[in-house]
Amino acid sequence: MCYPVEYGSTPVTIDQALLDANLAFNAVKKPVYDEAGNEVPGMYRVMRTDITAPALGINKGSRYQVIQHYENLRATIEGLYDSPDQAIINRVLNLYNGRLAVCQIDLDTSEIVSGDTVMSRFSIFSDHGIGGYGAKLCMTREVCINTYNRATREAEAIGKYVCNRHTGDVIGKARQTADILGLARKEQVLFVEAGQHLAATPANAGWDADAC
Repeated sequence: MCYPVEYGSTPVTIDQALLDANLAFNAVKKPVYDEAGNEVPGMYRVMRTDITAPALGINKGSRYQVIQHYENLRATIEGLYDSPDQAIINRVLNLYNGRLAVCQIDLDTSEIVSGDTVMSRFSIFSDHGIGGYGAKLCMTREVCINTYNRATREAEAIGKYVCNRHTGDVIGKARQTADILGLARKEQVLFVEAGQHLAATPANAGWDADAC
């Protein structure tokens, strides 16, 4: 049910991470049949094409569009790097036989003052089942469904959570998510730069507290 892969200080590319976690498969919509063997109009299930396994998603309507895990990841991180091939994954999580894929990218750890570091994690997810696909900015290291849910609540609380529905232009919406992720990374860099500037600015020795 839960298969995490941790790379630590030696992160890998998207393709390698997906292969390691058995997430480099294709998913497709297939029709649903009733007990008499008749196709149910407008009703689909989402299945893996590489193995015979339980459905990744059920009771999907005609508007539901499948976005592959690798498509979502590559489109989303275009907002972080000039090329998706430059992205490095620190950990990947396979939940529910590939229904839910989660990849985390640790941003560069920046030191404002000695011993005081600032680090954020971009968590990119795609769910063929009851969830959607998107990304979030969080600090939690996701290694199971409990930490995944905790990271989601954390991101929602600070307004850094994007979840897209599987309808319409799914790739286009993934690229919009990338824009949000790119902005989040810039915000983190600007915060660190501002903190470093303040830390390097000496206090005014002539400041008089009684005058305030």
